[in-house]
Amino acid sequence: MQSKKKRQSRKKQTPPHDDREVIDSMMALFDQETIMRNHDASVEQRGIRKGRQQGRQEGQQNVARLMNYLLTNDRGEDAMRATQDEEYLNRLLAELTDV
Repeated sequence: MQSKKKRQSRKKQTPPHDDREVIDSMMALFDQETIMRNHDASVEQRGIRKGRQQGRQEGQQNVARLMNYLLTNDRGEDAMRATQDEEYLNRLLAELTDV
């Protein structure tokens, strides 16, 4: 009688072949979802970095254009003040976009 119980307990521990295939398929899907989630996060981070880089470049170009505008229009004092006063710099940049 004990040998029958041992056999039954062994059968319960090892899933049938069909169940094992289902488990393997589910694990593969889980792995694929994890990989895709990690990939999506990586792509998002690259996009954020690229956006920041582009924003810095545009900002630098705007300041360079502003300085060129100020210096060619004999507004050197405004250029100097803009390097020391961020609020004034932003007003001048807004002025430049209106020109």
